[in-house]
Amino acid sequence: ARGAEPITVPVNQNVLAEAANLSRNWAGGILRRLAAEGSIETGYSGISIQDPNGLLAKLAERNG
Repeated sequence: ARGAEPITVPVNQNVLAEAANLSRNWAGGILRRLAAEGSIETGYSGISIQDPNGLLAKLAERNG
């Protein structure tokens, strides 16, 4: 992560789902949950990670 500044990743839900070997619906559910928590924003230009350090902390906490 690059500090607390948002990072925009030029990837859409379909590409992300393929890369993670998930269905588009499953990936969409994960993205909606992360957006509701304020961790990301989704848009036509890609996914904007609003709080990179916070997202990394959440992932570490959930994955042990």
